Amino acid sequence: MTSSLSPMYDRFFNALDREARNLRFERCFKPYGKNFLHFRTDRSRFFYDVAFAKDGRFRVGLALARGYNENREAFHDFKADQKVIEQKLGPLSWDMVTNRKQCYIHSLRSGTIHDSEQKLSELKQWALQMLPEFRDVFQPRLRRLKVTT
Repeated sequence: MTSSLSPMYDRFFNALDREARNLRFERCFKPYGKNFLHFRTDRSRFFYDVAFAKDGRFRVGLALARGYNENREAFHDFKADQKVIEQKLGPLSWDMVTNRKQCYIHSLRSGTIHDSEQKLSELKQWALQMLPEFRDVFQPRLRRLKVTT
């Protein structure tokens, strides 16, 4: 991400954050020009994630950012319920990156920070629709995880 994009990301994610608060989502940190924003879950180091990916896609989902083994254990627990989860959320991207500790479960749409204001508004509204759906599906599963908080 280049610094010239920072104001664009700030504007988008600050607006998203303001509206997400009305849905009882609490951000983990101020966006500060980053291409993503994390919202708290009931478990530490698991986040609801909204991001502009480098591949021209916009994503909403769950980021697992605990220890390497804990993330993989949780990821496999969630993956065992993939069919039920995707019946509720639609097709998802299940990413367990080989050489990184983070794992991601995302719903994806085409979109970049360079899109028109109308398209950015649509992406924001889609994120505001998907965040509560992810919370409804994953909150009970996060509470049942047998990893330490």
